[in-house]
Amino acid sequence: MLSDLVYGAMVSLDGATYRDLEACPYCGGEVKAHDIRRKRFATVRDDRQQRTIFVFVQRYHCTACGRLCYAESPFYPKTRLGAPIIDFCVVNARLFPYHHVSKLLERMHILLDHGSVRNYAKKNYGDVPFLDMYGVRIPLSLLSLIESAFSTGKEAPVVRAIPFGSGRLPPADRALLSLFGGLEEGDKRYKQEKKEKGEPREKGQQ
Repeated sequence: MLSDLVYGAMVSLDGATYRDLEACPYCGGEVKAHDIRRKRFATVRDDRQQRTIFVFVQRYHCTACGRLCYAESPFYPKTRLGAPIIDFCVVNARLFPYHHVSKLLERMHILLDHGSVRNYAKKNYGDVPFLDMYGVRIPLSLLSLIESAFSTGKEAPVVRAIPFGSGRLPPADRALLSLFGGLEEGDKRYKQEKKEKGEPREKGQQ
């Protein structure tokens, strides 16, 4: 179920546009829209097809220092992959070989070769908050992404990234609660459907 939630969250981002930037991150000066860049967030695959998830990020020109700067978005600087996926590589490469981390991502429908996992894992992105789930470290940035997609109740682009230091999605205090709230609700529906169909109850049930 976690795998399906991750895949759904990735798909919900396809075509999202990030525009928020209050001031130049370098000097604090006023910014004006310059252009929009398409950035690859992830490559995913389900049972039927492989697809690349792209998002669009507004670039601005600072009227004070003249630099070009990006709107707040879920990317680390100078990377070509969504920050939650990089966070997953960083925290799990401390436990598993790179090829195993690549396999874990594949089980969540995310395609990333072990060489790329190694490259991202060796870079310093600071402390990455995470939770241990099923023997795997799940970064809170990924849970936050799931929570954001799940809260909409449908597949819809996320058009705003909450500011967080380097630009990645922030750890959400409610992410885990919302996630497991969704899992609990799904489990209730599953059991109700089994009851209505007259299927045998699971072990331990009276």
